[in-house]
Amino acid sequence: MAGGAILALRPSVQSGGFVGTIDVLVVGRGYDTEEVADALIDEMLRSARNKGCVMVEVMLAKDAALRACWQRHSFTEAATHIYRVAVADRAPAAR
Repeated sequence: MAGGAILALRPSVQSGGFVGTIDVLVVGRGYDTEEVADALIDEMLRSARNKGCVMVEVMLAKDAALRACWQRHSFTEAATHIYRVAVADRAPAAR
């Protein structure tokens, strides 16, 4: 196994839908860290979009070695150590 990731979902009234949180992202020894991380982040974003998430968050350590990898996927700093990206590809629900 090259790596794995866990995506948790929570409803958010403020955001207007579900917010996904990537709780864990690991890469196995002997694999290209950036390549595997990129593939896992892509998959987590796709999965979040398919589940109706409007946003995905990740908490990064202050000295996160892969911060640039997350930023390549459009994650931006939203709060101290919290990075966020919008993923909604659907029109807002009509009432």
